[in-house]
Amino acid sequence: MRVARKISDSEFSEPIKVETPKDGAEGVRVLFELARELARGDAIEGIHGGIAAVLKNYQIINSSNLKGWIGVNFENLAEENGYPINVKNDASVVGLGEAVFGAGKNRRIVVYMTVSTGVGGARIVAGKIDESTFGFEPGHQILSIDNKQTLEDMVSGRSFEERYQKKPYEVNEREAWEDAARVLALGLYNTTVHWSPDVIVLGGPMIIGEPSISLDLVQKHLSEITNIFNELPEVREAELVDNGGLFGALVLSRV
Repeated sequence: MRVARKISDSEFSEPIKVETPKDGAEGVRVLFELARELARGDAIEGIHGGIAAVLKNYQIINSSNLKGWIGVNFENLAEENGYPINVKNDASVVGLGEAVFGAGKNRRIVVYMTVSTGVGGARIVAGKIDESTFGFEPGHQILSIDNKQTLEDMVSGRSFEERYQKKPYEVNEREAWEDAARVLALGLYNTTVHWSPDVIVLGGPMIIGEPSISLDLVQKHLSEITNIFNELPEVREAELVDNGGLFGALVLSRV
């Protein structure tokens, strides 16, 4: 959990970083405690940010990594505290940060995808998270008809750990990473024909770690797939590293 105080529309304080509590009630308590610490006695005008979960109407309805947070309702918390609490899916918020401040800057339609423990992503249009009912889950697109394997099942850090019985950064077999680049390219092609972006920004440890999935190979495989469009979007590496979500929160705070 990273929490910072907004200084301006483009700047925030040095983030406070703590382990994210697995229990939602404890997590909310810690969040408000950190917010009050950063406020230093000033009135809190709002809390904006992202969480690794599926939300509907500001309530967490599902989460792969934070099961104990399911049911947390940020709209109710906002009413109780008297200021806005605007929390969205973390990949969407990081994508918003990358679209406005990072690798997607000055592009109208940006697809952001993070390849980490899981695979998440979002569509950003004109500096805003695109509208949706349940959010975006491009990592759950099915790539294998026979066994219904998803993109996340095939290229995420969790899938590497299950397949090779070691942490992804310990997997040194070149073929493993080359195959992941090929599969990721298929997922990005599907995402491209659905969302038609100007640029695709990729982030997460499986992209920016060492070893990692090669963006050059992803772009090569993507260019070799039969394409209905005249050209495919450029694939770029995320630029904001660990602070993408905080930059995205700055954008959310402007509304």
